[in-house]
Parts: sequence; structure tokens; C-alpha cells
Amino acid sequence: MTITTDISTSNTFGSIIDEVIFHLQGFVEGEQTTWLEQDITETDTVIPVGNAAGFSKGIIEIGTELVRVVAVDPTMNTLTCSPMGRGFRTSVKAAHSSGELVTYNPSWPKATVGRKVNEIVETLYPMLYGVLSAEIDGNGYDYTWPLPEDAEGVVDVRWRGHLHADWQRVRAWEFKQGLPVSDFPSGKGVILPRGLGSTQRLQVLYAAKPTPMANLSDDFIATTGLPASVRQVVTLGVAVQLTQFLDVARLRSHQVSPTELTEPTSAAAVAGALGRQFQARLEEERRALHAKYPISTHKVR
Repeated sequence: MTITTDISTSNTFGSIIDEVIFHLQGFVEGEQTTWLEQDITETDTVIPVGNAAGFSKGIIEIGTELVRVVAVDPTMNTLTCSPMGRGFRTSVKAAHSSGELVTYNPSWPKATVGRKVNEIVETLYPMLYGVLSAEIDGNGYDYTWPLPEDAEGVVDVRWRGHLHADWQRVRAWEFKQGLPVSDFPSGKGVILPRGLGSTQRLQVLYAAKPTPMANLSDDFIATTGLPASVRQVVTLGVAVQLTQFLDVARLRSHQVSPTELTEPTSAAAVAGALGRQFQARLEEERRALHAKYPISTHKVR
């Protein structure tokens, strides 16, 4: 048996994080930034930057790493951290290249935003699910064919034999769980009608829980299995979670329609307005997904 997966590619995890931060920065005053003047290793404690003026002791962010700065030299344009200052607050120590952005006391560290992105992705199920495709070689199988481990339901089944150039839709099938793992490693399979021989090849569209992203280069569609349009749902969901914790005297609210807010503008009001947008977009995506890729169990006739 061979199982292959074919999924299209699109937006990256890193670009989603950057988009969330870009929109969130519209609610607060701009952050102070500079750039790395030269490459640094993951163990360097003296960090040369383009301009250290205005920096002081505190936290800086380079990539997704947080660094605790204990001394600033505005003449030499260097920031110094203690040996324990790299990889601060559970972020991951890493080497960085000349020219990378350095942000002073970031309101929304990328590592934090990334975790929130994945939390939203995981909580979308079962309202939203990934739709993946698997082709299964049926050698050795009769009426029950194995499915991938991440299959949570079946959307569509097609088969192709030696005498068929095109995929033929299977009109009757049954999604089955709890199968013996000695024959079906995932314990999941699809039961087909009698008459489809063991020499055919099967193509199954199946529903799966969205998979979190791990690397900044991970593609949103390829990793999560969700359509590209769900990206907006995810960014809104993250914004709702992060804006409700803001504690500032005055928020910039140009990201939200004035009619959606009551005076005085508050973090709770902004989060509430974004929350309504999130719920509306989530429902739109749910309806579109379930209309295009409904999950159903067809009994074998």
C-alpha cells in the first residue's frame, strides 16, 4: 500500500505573524526599531546595531528571539546582554544576520503572536477543517481501503482502473473507524461497494483537524489544510485575543469603524468590535466550506 498527499501551497507562517503585528500596531504608538550592523551568533552577548540612540535597558526582539539588554553604548552603537539574556522568556536563541530588524520592547513579540496563531488554528475545528487529498494503491485490498491517520471524515471518493483514464466517482461508501491496526495502521478506512476490484487506485478527499505551523517558512495552506481565505479569520482571532489585554490610556481605533465603538475608546471595545468581525467571517467560512466539502457517511448499498 502507498499513500501520497497532494496539497497546494501559499502564505507562510512568518507572513501571517507579520500581518497580525502590522495591524495591531495601528492601535498603539509606534515602536522604536533599528537594525543589526553585523552578523551575530547564538551566544554573542554584545550586539552591534545601526543606531542605539534612545535605547535603554529592557527587552529587544531579533527575529523571534527575545534578548534582555543590561547595558547600552550609544557611542559604539552596541547593546549588551547578560549570558542568560539570550533566548529570554522561553524564546529560542539563534544566529542572526546583518540587516535584521531589532525592535525595542515589542508590544507583541513574534513568538507570542505565533503561539496565538496556532491556538486559533487549532480551535477552528470542528467548525472549520482541512480538506486533504490522498491517493491509495489498492493492491491487497478488497472492499475496505485504508485511510491516513489524520482523516476525521470523508468528503469524496473516486476510483480509477486499468480501463478508465479518468477518475470515476464512488456513489456509495462508508467511513469506518476502529479497524484492526494489524491491517489498517491508522485504524481508519473507507468501505466500498462490491464490484470494485483490488487492482484499482483510490482517490479520497477527507477532512482533517488543522495542523499548527512550526517554522516561519511553513505554508499556511499546505500545513493547516485550510483554504487561503481562512487566513483573515485567523488574524482576526489573534487580534481579538491580544487587544483585550492592552492597558493604555488611549487606543488608536482606525482599524475599526467608529460606529462599532462607544466612547471612550477602550481595549475591551476594540476587542469586542474585532470579535464581531471574527465571528461573522468564521460563519461565512463555515458555510462556504460545508457547502463545497460536506462531510457525510454514505452507507454501502
